[in-house]
Amino acid sequence: GREGRVWRRGRGVGSTGARAVRGRAEARRSAAARRDSEGGAPVAAAAAPRRGERGRVRPGGRRGAIDGFVRTVSRRLSGLVDRDPHEQELLMAVVRGDRGVSTSSDYAGRPLLSGAGGSASGGKHIDIAPRVCKTAKGVLGIQNESPLAWSPDGETLAFVSGNHSIYLTSVVEGRFRVRKMLDGHLSTVKVLLFHPTDNNVLLSGGGEGLFIWDCKAGKTQLRIACDGRDGRHESDIECACWAVGGTNLITGSRDTYVKVWAADEKFRLLETISGHKSTVLSVRFHEATTMLASAGRDSSIKLWDCASLVPKFRAKRRDDSGITCQLQANIDGHRGDVTTLTWSEDGSVLFSGARDNTMKVWNANVHLEIRELKDRSMGVAGKHRGDVRRILLLRGGRHAMTAGLDSTVRVWELAPEEELAAAVLDIEALEREREATEANILAQILGSSGLNTTEGAGGVPGSMMDDSPSDKQLSSLSAFDEQGVYAMEENPTRPILATSSAGAGLRIWNIMDATRMGLIQEFVGHTDVINAVEFIGGDDKYMLTCSDDFNVHLYDVTTFERPQVFDFQSSAQCLAVRPAVEGLRGYVFVGGADYVIKAYPLDSREMAPVHEACNAMVPPRRALPHEFVSARFEGHAGRIKTIALQPDGRLMASGAHDFNIFLWKVDAELPPLAGDRMEADVPTFTPAARVDAHRGVVHGLQFSFVDRGALSLASCGSDHIVKVWKTSSGVMGPSLALQWSTEGPESGGHTGVVSAITWGKGASGDVLFSAGWDHTIKAWQGQHRGGKVAPLETLRGHSARVTDLDSSNDGQYMVSVAADYTALVWSCVEPFSALVKYNFHLASGYLSSVSVGRAVFVTASEKGQIEVWPLPDGSNAELFSVATLEEIKGPLEVADPSAIHALPIAGGAGMPGAAGGTHTAVPGGAGGMPAGMGMPAAGGAGAGVPGGPAP
Repeated sequence: GREGRVWRRGRGVGSTGARAVRGRAEARRSAAARRDSEGGAPVAAAAAPRRGERGRVRPGGRRGAIDGFVRTVSRRLSGLVDRDPHEQELLMAVVRGDRGVSTSSDYAGRPLLSGAGGSASGGKHIDIAPRVCKTAKGVLGIQNESPLAWSPDGETLAFVSGNHSIYLTSVVEGRFRVRKMLDGHLSTVKVLLFHPTDNNVLLSGGGEGLFIWDCKAGKTQLRIACDGRDGRHESDIECACWAVGGTNLITGSRDTYVKVWAADEKFRLLETISGHKSTVLSVRFHEATTMLASAGRDSSIKLWDCASLVPKFRAKRRDDSGITCQLQANIDGHRGDVTTLTWSEDGSVLFSGARDNTMKVWNANVHLEIRELKDRSMGVAGKHRGDVRRILLLRGGRHAMTAGLDSTVRVWELAPEEELAAAVLDIEALEREREATEANILAQILGSSGLNTTEGAGGVPGSMMDDSPSDKQLSSLSAFDEQGVYAMEENPTRPILATSSAGAGLRIWNIMDATRMGLIQEFVGHTDVINAVEFIGGDDKYMLTCSDDFNVHLYDVTTFERPQVFDFQSSAQCLAVRPAVEGLRGYVFVGGADYVIKAYPLDSREMAPVHEACNAMVPPRRALPHEFVSARFEGHAGRIKTIALQPDGRLMASGAHDFNIFLWKVDAELPPLAGDRMEADVPTFTPAARVDAHRGVVHGLQFSFVDRGALSLASCGSDHIVKVWKTSSGVMGPSLALQWSTEGPESGGHTGVVSAITWGKGASGDVLFSAGWDHTIKAWQGQHRGGKVAPLETLRGHSARVTDLDSSNDGQYMVSVAADYTALVWSCVEPFSALVKYNFHLASGYLSSVSVGRAVFVTASEKGQIEVWPLPDGSNAELFSVATLEEIKGPLEVADPSAIHALPIAGGAGMPGAAGGTHTAVPGGAGGMPAGMGMPAAGGAGAGVPGGPAP
C-alpha cells in the first residue's frame, strides 16, 4: 500500500510519484461517482491518522492500512494480474463494510461483489467467500506413534489424529465413535494423560509444551510452553505421570530434566530434578511408597524419594529449600534406551523395558536385578525381538502384557512372589561375581584365555541368571502388520485394551481372555500422501482411498472403520469406482507407479474362496495380495495418474506419464476370484485404443454426464492444455476425436500445469471446470460450437496451486482444494460465485484430493488425513459463520493471528510437489455398499473369516 503502484487493465505496474497519486485519486473519484449514481451513500471521510501499536504513524490512517492490506490480498488472490480501479474499490469497500456495495450473505449463488464477475468472454473474477466453516463433521487419520489414554471411568479413549488434534471417543451403539476433537497442537503429541480423579481434565504434551484441556468445553485451561522461562522445560515433553492423587504432575523432557508441578496450584513449578545425562523417556510414581522411577536414553533407572510432594509439606518446602525429592538409587543394567517402567502393586518390584529388546525385573528395596523377563524354554521366541514399548500388570499381579516394535503383544504368567524373594542374590556374593567377571573380560581383552563364566544381562553371570525364576509366555499376538506396537493401555473398568502402532493405526481389543484377544474395532489411516478419494453410491456411507503407502482402503464414512484394505504393492496414484449396475459386478480400478491398472471386487463375498483356500492349507496362511486382483490392464509406459469410467461403467480411460490416453473395454464380466491362484494366472487385458493426447503428463480425465448422442471425455496435463474429445464406438472399437482444446495463448487457458478437471452435473452438466498450478479455476462451455475458445469465467480464490476438483451430483456445487490449506465451495452455475471457505489445520499437510457426496464432501491430504465437511445446503447452518479478515487470508497466509493488524507480505505460489490424483464420480447406482461388505479378519485382506453382511 505504500509502494505507490497503480494497477491498470492491460498495463501492469505503472509508474510512481505524481502519476500514481493521480491514478489512485481518479479511481476513487470514479468509483464514488458510480456509487452516487447507483443510489449508494457516499463514503465517509477518512479518519485522521493515528498511531499503531508500535508507536508509528501509518500512512493514510486506518483506512490507508486497510487499503494496503486489501491490495496485497487482491494481488495474491488474483495471481499478480492487473485489475481495474473499479474492481479494487469494490473489494476494498467489502472489507471496510462501506454502504452502497452489494455483497452476498447467503448460499443462493449470487455474485459476491456486484460488478466483480467477469464477462462471458472470459473476464477476470476474484471471489472471497462470505462464509467459512471451521468444524469438520468427521476426521480420520492417526498420528504415527500416537499416545493413548483412558478416562478414570473407562468411558472415554483419547488418541491423536494425523493433524495432531486429540480425538475423544466413546461407545455409541456398541462402537467407539469420535465425539469431540481438541484442536490446538501443531506438532507431534507425545503424552496423553487423563487426571486420575477427574474425567474432564486431560493433559497433552510434546514439543509445544503442556496443554491442560477442559474436555467438555473442548478448550485448553492452561498452556505451559517449553521455552525455558521461569524454570520451564527447554525442550520437548517426552513423558509424564500424576503423583499424590493428582495433586502433582511430574514430567520428563528431552532437556534431561524431571520437573514437578503443583496441579492443585494452577500447575506452579515445585521442583526441578536433575540427574539424567540424556532424554528422559519414562517416569512412574507409586502412590503407596511415594517413590518415583525415571529412566531414559542414558540407559539408567533412577529411584527418587518423593514423600515431600504431599500437599501438607508444601509450606515447609517454601520455607526450606533443602526439602526436595532425594535420589535413592541409580540402577544400571540395560544396554539401550529405557523406554517404559511399571511398578508392582505393592511397590516392591519394578519392571523395565528397553531398546535392547529386553525386559528386566528389579527389587526396588535393595535396588538389584532379579531376572530378565522371558520364557527361557522357548529360546528366541520367548522374548521380544524389537524395542519394548509397554509393560502392563493385569489385575492380581500374576500376569503381565507387554508390547514392542516387533508388532507383538505378549501375555506372561509371572513367577510366584515367593520365588522372587528367594531370587535376590546376596550383595557380597554378587559383588564378588561381578569383580570376577570384570577380571575375566579384562584378561580376554589383553589376550588371555580361560574365560569361564558367561556374562548375562547387566554384567550378572549367566550361571546365576539361569537359576532365577522363570516366567512363562502364554501367548503372542501380532497386533499390527510390520508396523510395531507403539503404545498400549488397559481400560480401568472393563476388559478392553487399546493399542496404537508406529504407523497410523489404532486397534481396540477384548481381553476377557487375554491369551485370545479379540479385535473389537480399529481406526487405521494412511501413512503417506492420499492421491485419490472417492465416494461409493449416493448415500455418503462408504468411500475408497488410495495412497503412496501402497494401500487402497475402504472406509465407512459414519464410523471411520475400515472394512477392507487392498495391498496394491506399489504407489497407488488414482482410482475409479464402478458400482454394480445392469448385471455387472462392482469393481474399483486402481492405477499406480507400476504402470498397471488392477481391478478389485467391491463385494467381500467374492473374496470368500480365497480366504477358504488359505484357511484350508496346512498350516493356514495369509492370502497374498495378487489373489484379490480380479484383472490387470497393461499397456502404459509410465506411472498412471488418472482413470475415468463412462457413467454406464462399460468404457474406461486412463492417462499416464507416457503422455497417452488409453481406452479399455470393461463391458464383459471379469472372472471370479479363485483360491491358491498364481500371479501369472490373473487375467490380463490390453487397451482397445491409444491416443497420443498431450505433450506432457496426463493429470486428469473425466467423461461428461450429459449424453448428446456421444459422451465427451475431457483431459488435462502438464502441457497447460485442456482438451475435450468426442467418444465413438465402431467396428474397430472405441475411439476419440478432438472437439476443442485450449492450446494457444488466444484461448485464455491456464499458464501452468492443469492438475484437475471435473464436469458439472444436472443443470450444469455442459460446464467443464479445470484447475491449475497458476492458482486459478476456469469454467468452459463443454459443447463448443465453433469460433474462438475462451473460458466462461476465471475463478480466483486460492493463493497456491489448486490440486483437485469435484462437483456434486445435483449440479449445484463445485468444490476445489489447494496447497494453500483451504477448500472452496463454488456455485456450479454462472456467475460461479464462491460460497464457503474451509480453512484446514496446517499440520494436516496440503490438500491432495476431494470427493463430493450428497450432503458432505471429503478431503484428503499429503499426510494421510481424511476430513468430512458439510456442504452449504442449509442442514448444518450452525457450522457456518461470517468470514473474518483473518479467515479470508487463510491458514497459509496467517502464521500469527496478530498479523491481521499489520500489512501482510506478498507471498509465493505455495508448496511444491506433485499434483493430487484425479478421480471419476459415477452418479446413481445402488445406494449404499454392495451386499456382503462386512468387516474381514484382522489384517485387512489377509487370511481369516470373510466379513458378514453390512448393516
